[in-house]
Amino acid sequence: MNKSCYEKISINYNTELNNLRIIYIKLKAMKQTETSNNNILAPVALTVLVVAGVGSLYFLFRTAQNQSSVFLLGLFVCWVISPYIGLLVANKISKSWARGKRTSLYWLMIFLAVCSLIAYSGVFIPAGTKPAFIFLVIPLISWFIIVIGFLMRKNSKKT
Repeated sequence: MNKSCYEKISINYNTELNNLRIIYIKLKAMKQTETSNNNILAPVALTVLVVAGVGSLYFLFRTAQNQSSVFLLGLFVCWVISPYIGLLVANKISKSWARGKRTSLYWLMIFLAVCSLIAYSGVFIPAGTKPAFIFLVIPLISWFIIVIGFLMRKNSKKT
């Protein structure tokens, strides 16, 4: 009777151990899937950001083709490209962040890049608006959104 009791305990122990192994393997597979999703999102976000930066400069130069002041054009180039550079710096800094926060940054990069390109293309510019207005306001709005995102990240760290 003692032997059969030990056999039952041993069988139950082995069954539970196997169940735990299966759960561990499934959790590990889920983690690898999440990591691979993030591994795909990061290069996509960086590519979209770089393409949008180049596209923004294209729209700027196309709009300013009659501009004679090289200094003013240089200021506009720096201002228009600055949010993209800021996001690239944020990407460098984010290597130590948690995966969820990095994912949020990648989506922010994609969102700002796409919205900026749409705005610079002139699709939604109201009639009578000076062309330079868009190239002044869109980087400012982008910087506000970037700063708000960083403040939210900082505040979420405390809680």
